[in-house]
Amino acid sequence: MFQNMNEGAPRKMKLAGRKKHIGKVLKAARLKKNLSAEEVGRRCNVSRSRVYQWEKQRYVFPKNIPTLARALGVPQSTLEAENIKKA
Repeated sequence: MFQNMNEGAPRKMKLAGRKKHIGKVLKAARLKKNLSAEEVGRRCNVSRSRVYQWEKQRYVFPKNIPTLARALGVPQSTLEAENIKKA
């Protein structure tokens, strides 16, 4: 008798307001520039595994953001906007 209004609604609509976290932004920028994690690590003077760890996280220490932005060729403000500190 009663029909669920959300039934059949695309999932994208439900997630439209969510922000990407910084790790997803880092990985997308790295892949767009066709850079390996090893190359980004070399540019940031960190290990490849550290780059992978940053890509899995929702938060990166602010002191690392300027170096990452330069290494990936993205505006620093973009990375700062997506950096979500854990409560």
